[in-house]
Amino acid sequence: MNVGRPGAGAPEETESVSVLRVRGADGLEALDVRGSRRCWRLVHERYCVSLMLAGRTRYRYRGRTLAKARGSVTVHEPGEAYVAGAQEGVGRALVFFLRPELVAALTGGAAPHFRPGPIEAPDVARALAGLAGAMRGGGDRFEIEARLGEALALAIDRCGEAPPRGPGAEPRLVRRVKARLQDAADTPISLEALAREARLHPLHLLRAFRDHVGIPPHAYLIGLRVARARELLCRDLPVASVAARLGFTDQSHLTRHFKALLGITPGAYRPAGRSRAWRASETGP
Repeated sequence: MNVGRPGAGAPEETESVSVLRVRGADGLEALDVRGSRRCWRLVHERYCVSLMLAGRTRYRYRGRTLAKARGSVTVHEPGEAYVAGAQEGVGRALVFFLRPELVAALTGGAAPHFRPGPIEAPDVARALAGLAGAMRGGGDRFEIEARLGEALALAIDRCGEAPPRGPGAEPRLVRRVKARLQDAADTPISLEALAREARLHPLHLLRAFRDHVGIPPHAYLIGLRVARARELLCRDLPVASVAARLGFTDQSHLTRHFKALLGITPGAYRPAGRSRAWRASETGP
């Protein structure tokens, strides 16, 4: 599997990413991704619910290589990494990001756990498409939260499960390293120090982490920083201020990583950005 390699003959300029937000529903946002021909290496600090509207793609999650096609729904949990390849065909996906506290409020405080792999559930797909339509159409907060609650309840019914234990669970070492990286997301850390804390040779640490998480520790750390940058940008903080707060060398450093991971610049992502839709052809590669 060559996750992350662009499709042969497919122009990268076709990609577009639109951000959907609703005033008052601060724990929810969505990306409408069309014609993506590159790798997505994301680390989520929110729940991520994805609906494939057209085309297909392969992705790696929890150590498994999986595929999803039109109508497929996937759910990924906070703190986990997700690596997806180029969209095949005329691809389009809706990706919803839900803050854990919003999910807790809708589920009565429980933190739902979901099995890996795409689900073919037309009712969930319809509920998510309806949610996106309401967000685009300026639906009020009550309607948005009601539609989200319906979609979430259906997703839990279709692919919810108890947290894995025993041999299928993530190794304690990997959990420990992830927790350390989450603590260091806005402060410097070295591979040597990380390996010393884990009591492992650096190469052993790198191999074990990549095998179970799907990306190396440095990519996980960058993903965490971009995820936290998104939270700060949603508050409409200046891009330069966000970059400095999260340990990026400067604004261009943040912009480069942000654009590489999300297909949109931090300035366009901010609620006060000049446009909520950004196309690769407008700014070049």
